[in-house]
Amino acid sequence: MVSTEAIVRFEKSIADLYKQGKIPFPVHLRSGREEQLRKVFLEEGIGKSDWVYAYWDAHDICLLKGVPSEMVRKAIIDGNSIALSFPDYNVLCSGIAGSLMGVACGHAWALKTKGKKGRVFLFCGDMSAEMGIFHEAVKYAYNNILPIKFIVSNNGM
Repeated sequence: MVSTEAIVRFEKSIADLYKQGKIPFPVHLRSGREEQLRKVFLEEGIGKSDWVYAYWDAHDICLLKGVPSEMVRKAIIDGNSIALSFPDYNVLCSGIAGSLMGVACGHAWALKTKGKKGRVFLFCGDMSAEMGIFHEAVKYAYNNILPIKFIVSNNGM
């Protein structure tokens, strides 16, 4: 698994590219949660057959899921920083808050009903967790005993 230091270096390299004008698109950088995310990935045993859904700040999550840093970097340079998607690595992201909660539940439902391997992990922020769709998704997942976990990041704001 990628180290905390490698994630920090990656994010700094993206910030440098942005400052140099080599990325002319919006980029949402993140710092300070690398170790907590690593802990989630390790404790949950998030592996190749698991699916990860995340939002606009998912560079670190993609790296932790095993997407090669060169692929993530290229996607960011190509303007996809806010909506990174790497289906070959079971990673789907969106820049639209709340947009993936129902999709992630549907994916977990499909895994369960079809007897497929894997689990779904949805990473979102604390404000996204205040949305009605979040509560509906959690309720649906709980009532249907779906193989999904919701991980909420709190940035202290």
